This record gives sequence, structure tokens and C-alpha cells, in this order.
Amino acid sequence: MDGFKKKLIAIALMLLVFAGISTVAKFKIIDGTDDKIKGIDEIGTAVSEMEIPDYVKVLGVGEATHGNVEFQELKLEVLKNISEKDVCKSLLFEMPAGAGALMNDYVHERGEYSEAVDIVGELSYALYDTDEMIALLDWAKDYNKGKAYEDTIMFYGIDMQDAPADVKYLLTCIDKAGSRISDADRERLEKIVSYEVDLDPSSDKAFLEGLKADFERLPEEEKTDALYILKVALQTFDKPSFDDDADAYSDYRDDCMLENTRYLSNLEAERGYETVMLTAHNGHLMKGDSESFGSITFGEKLFREYGKEYYVIGTDFYNATVNIHTAGTYDEKYERANHDFCSSDPLANQAKYFDDGVYLLDFSKVTENSGKIYELIHKPTFMGLVGEGFNEYSYFCKYYRTKVIQADRYDAVVYYYNANPIEPIHF
Repeated sequence: MDGFKKKLIAIALMLLVFAGISTVAKFKIIDGTDDKIKGIDEIGTAVSEMEIPDYVKVLGVGEATHGNVEFQELKLEVLKNISEKDVCKSLLFEMPAGAGALMNDYVHERGEYSEAVDIVGELSYALYDTDEMIALLDWAKDYNKGKAYEDTIMFYGIDMQDAPADVKYLLTCIDKAGSRISDADRERLEKIVSYEVDLDPSSDKAFLEGLKADFERLPEEEKTDALYILKVALQTFDKPSFDDDADAYSDYRDDCMLENTRYLSNLEAERGYETVMLTAHNGHLMKGDSESFGSITFGEKLFREYGKEYYVIGTDFYNATVNIHTAGTYDEKYERANHDFCSSDPLANQAKYFDDGVYLLDFSKVTENSGKIYELIHKPTFMGLVGEGFNEYSYFCKYYRTKVIQADRYDAVVYYYNANPIEPIHF
């Protein structure tokens, strides 16, 4: 047999293996089901019974994926729980500051939008364009009715990745403040908003910085929003190039999210609340080293700053059908699709024994006497970790999960046996 035929056979075999692995991952042909773990009933609890320690200043609620209904619903369930105790009245999102302010206007019944469905259609991330986000917005709007500003639920964005979303909101602040800007400056800002041009450090930075004095004249609530969004928009000028150094970019992004969390935590403390709630992907919020880009996670940066006052709740699934952006599709070719995954997490597998296939495991209540449960949270196990940008190599290279010591990464985890895909409304 000549070398060419050998290569063809080798390639064919590789393709068969790839197809087999993909099929197993998609359809769970090898389920790996375990029996019920002894004591799981006594330690595992309903999410409604969650207890957050009094000393917590930053409460992180992670998402194993951005594309599942259950992880979005968890935001509302936890926010209801913690807001009733009057220790936290804010939710910080992994989204642009301008998008967070748009939502904040809605739940305070100001701004141009009267329906939550129109708000989610304006958000630049498809993962927030959902019925679950509408439910969260409408609950907060109803909660805020008739309350003094200091008693209301606040929404904020902490991510500096999407400057056009920030500039879009700053345009409304310019109009409210009566700022005198030239037609040429307004036209340029509108081109930034529409992604026709990028921010230019040589001209736009000084221009945006010059708006601060105007924003100081706004009513107190609107001034707070405008100055914060301006602060985040200015962060984009110092970001490293992702193409040149992805690690440096990711570290800078996480540093900015840390700075913004600190800033908002201080704002909320002035309102009388010692705790802020933060939601983002598990990959950001978990403690420890980074599994993708950068040296350490955003969660590790929070932990180093706040110590035990940073409390993070992770999420995981056993089986999930996830709605994900198809890698390489943008603008008019943007595409999302549903894909099936199995995490192989033995603790997520136990969720099938609980009501509605979900339970909470508070790691502080797991002792050495807890037997296998203690062993599982203190040794490397697989957890689902699905990001945006899907391609078939996600199955072959198992990019959809990571092996971690769960007790080192989280303070608690909410496990789901099955997770269902979101259904973006406008995308």
C-alpha cells in the first residue's frame, strides 16, 4: 500500500472517530449514569432555601452557558431572595454600561421605552433578547413602583467591550444636559453607534472627557448614570488589541470589570446597601486561574480584593441543549443554533433525584463526614462550560466542559439535570 492510500485511510479513520465523538456528545449515547449518592437528599436543598452569609459584599451568580433558560431564570430567583432581606437592591450584568442604563431607565419608568420587549431588542447581546429577561425587567419595574429612589432595584452593566452601546446612551445624556456639540461631532458619534467607525483616541477621548462638566448639571439620578457610563466608555481607549495579545486584552477587560464593580459597590453603599449582586459566565466569576485567556479569572481578582466577602454561586447542567452563536457569522449573516451537550458532572447527574431536576449544594455544609459528596467537590471533576461561538471542534476537543476542583472555584453550585435553550426574540 503506497503512502497516499495510507494517508487517505488515516484521514477516513480520524473523520469516523470525530463523527463518533460528536454523536456521543450530542445524543448522550454513553450516559455515565450513577446511582443516587448517599446523603445527597440531606445536603442538597431547593434554590429558594439559599442562605447568603451576612458578611458578603459581592454576590456572584454564574452561568455555565449564556444560552439556557434556567440560568437566566436563576438571576430573578436570587434577586428576589436577596432584595427581600434589604441587603442588596442591585444587579450588575456582563454587558455594556449603556445597555445596563437603558434597562435601568425602564425599571424606573423613564426614557423612551414603555415595553420590556422593545428594551431587549435594543441590547447588543442576543443572549439577553429573551422572555426571561423581560420577566426580570417587568418584575423590577413593578417592584420599584411608588418607592423612593433609595429603595429601588438598580441595574448596571460593567463590561467595556461594546463602546458603541455606551456612546449611544451618552447621546441621550448630551441632549438631556443641553450640551452644545457641533453637527460634525454628533454625526461622528452616530457613526460610532452604528459601528461605521471606531473611537479615535486622538480626538474622541478629549471630546468625551469634556462632557463631564455638562453631565454634572443633570438631576442627581441621571447624573450618576451619565458619569458612570462616561467612565466605562473612556476605558475602551486603553484596551490592548485582542488580535495582537488575547491574554493582555482579557486581563484588561477583567481589570475594568473589577474597577467597575468596586465603583458601583461604593455607589450602592451610599444608598444603604452593603451587597451587590453580579451575574456573568462561570468562566469569569469562578475563582482561580483562567481556562481561556488571561492569567487569572475576574472572580479570582474579586476574591483577592474582597476575600470571603466575595461569594460565588456557580451553575452546572448534566444534559443541555444550548442556543449558541455560530462562530464566524456576523452582521447580516449572524446565526444562532441549538446544540446538545453532556457535562458528565456526577453532581449535576444527581439533580434528577430532586423536584424539577434542580438543587443547590452549599459547600460550607459539606463536611468530611459527607462521604462521596465531600470527595467529589474536592477532587477534579468535569463541569459544563459552554461559551459563545460554536463550531464542531467544540465536541471533538471537548471545549464544552472543564475539569476543576469545584470547592476551590465556587462557594455553592446550583445543578440542573436538564437545561433548555433560550429563544432570542429579535435575533
